[in-house]
Amino acid sequence: MQKGTSNPSLKSAGKKRALPDDGPVAGPSGTHANNFFPLFARPAKQAKSEHDTASAQAFRWIQPTPFLPGVRTTSCLYGVNKEPDLHPKIAIFDLDGTVIKSTFAKAKSKVLFEWWNKTVPVKLKELHEDGYAIVFISNQNLGDTRVKSWKTKFNAIAESLPDLPFRIFAATDKDIFRKPLPGMWYALESIYKSGDVSIDIDASFYVGDAAGRSGDFAGTDRKFASNAGLKFFTPEEYFLDLKSTPHSLKGFNASVLAMDGPTVLPSSTPIVPPKLQPCVPEIVLFVGYPSSGKTAFFKRHFEASAYEHIDESVLKTRSKYLPAIESSIKNGVSCVVETVDSSRGHRKLFLDLAQRLSCSIRCFAFQASFDLAWHNNIYRALGKPVLAAHRSRVYEPWEMRSLTPKSNFETYKATHEEPTLAEGFGEIKKVHWKFEGEEEERRLWNMWLQIDGK
Repeated sequence: MQKGTSNPSLKSAGKKRALPDDGPVAGPSGTHANNFFPLFARPAKQAKSEHDTASAQAFRWIQPTPFLPGVRTTSCLYGVNKEPDLHPKIAIFDLDGTVIKSTFAKAKSKVLFEWWNKTVPVKLKELHEDGYAIVFISNQNLGDTRVKSWKTKFNAIAESLPDLPFRIFAATDKDIFRKPLPGMWYALESIYKSGDVSIDIDASFYVGDAAGRSGDFAGTDRKFASNAGLKFFTPEEYFLDLKSTPHSLKGFNASVLAMDGPTVLPSSTPIVPPKLQPCVPEIVLFVGYPSSGKTAFFKRHFEASAYEHIDESVLKTRSKYLPAIESSIKNGVSCVVETVDSSRGHRKLFLDLAQRLSCSIRCFAFQASFDLAWHNNIYRALGKPVLAAHRSRVYEPWEMRSLTPKSNFETYKATHEEPTLAEGFGEIKKVHWKFEGEEEERRLWNMWLQIDGK
C-alpha cells in the first residue's frame, strides 16, 4: 500500500467522494452483475432472522451482545458470518463509502448494494487467506423501522461473501459506540479478551473514507483509527494502491491541550482561608460551564473543611437554593454554590444575599472553554462507565453523570459575563482546568470524543 499524493481523477460528489468506474462485479452466485444487487432479488435466501442459529454457513445477528458486560449495548448491533476465528491480526473496514457505495443506507433504494470497487471482495478474500480476522464497523443512526430494513439489506453482503468469516458492529445511537468514540473497538477487544487472544496492534489496521481530506464529509474514520491506535488507510490507498492525500481533522483535540502553569490564580492567597475563632462563614460562588471541574474542585479543596455544597442544577429554583444558602450561613457553615447561569444579573442574587447576611462572598471562575467542557461531558457520561465495567474502575456517583444536553452549554455561553470585583466580590480566583487521573483514564480522555460534528 503506497502513501503519497492523491489521484487527481478522484473528485468530490456531494458528501461522498467520486468513485472509479470499475465495470461489472461478480454477484453471490459467481455470475456477473452490474456492480449492484437489486433489493429482494433472492427472497428465499436473502433475509435471515437475527435469531437464526442455523449453521456456520449462515450470517446471523447475535443477541444479547457478548461484550462489555455492565454497559448498555443494545444500541450496537453485532453479527457474524460463518464462525470467525480470533486471529491476532485484524483488518477493520468502514462500510458505506469504503466496502460498498453509500446508496446502501437509503431505505427506499431499489439497489440492495454495490461494491465500492470490484477489488473489494478480492482483497477481503486475500486478507482472510493471509490470516486476518475481518471486521466491519459502521455508524447507522437510524430509527427502529429503518434499522430493521438496514439489517435485512446487510444480509445480502454476507450472501455475496459466502466463504468469508467476518464480524459486523453497527452503532445505532449517539453513544459510546458511535465513531469516532471507541465503543466498537472496546467491544472487539472484549470479545478477544474473553477468548484469551491478544490483538496484534502493529499488524492490524483500519480502512475508512471519512478521512478529513478535501471533499470528505468528515474525518471520523481517521479519528477512530487514532483512538484505537490502528494504522489507517483510505479506500483509495488500500483497494486501489493510490498515494495518500493531505488531510485536516476538525474539532477539539484534547491531546494537544496545554496544561502547564498554575491551576489557580492568583496563588498569593489560600484557596480555603484558615479557620477563624469564632468561625466566620463565607459564600463561595463557582462559575463555569457544566463539566468544567467544579464538583471535583469542591471535593478536592473544600469538602474536608466542612463547606456545604449547594448545586443550583440540583435544586433548580431560587426558592430552594437561596434558602439553602441562608440556612447554611445562619448555622455558621460556609458554603460553595455551583451556579448554572453566569450572567451578572444572576450573580447579583448571591451578592445581595451575602450583603443581607453580612458575610463575605468570593468567586471562583472556571476557565474551561465550551469545547473542553463538552469534551469532558462526553468523557464523564459515556467514557467512564465503560472504564468502570470493562476495566474494573471504581467511581463515585458524582464522577459518572448522564450526558448534559448541548443546549445547556449553548445557553451558558450566550448569557456568560465575566465576573468582576466591581460587582462586590471580595476576591475572584481563576481556575484553569487540568486533567487528573491514571494513565488509562488519560488515554481515553486524550481521544477524539464526539457524538456529532465532523
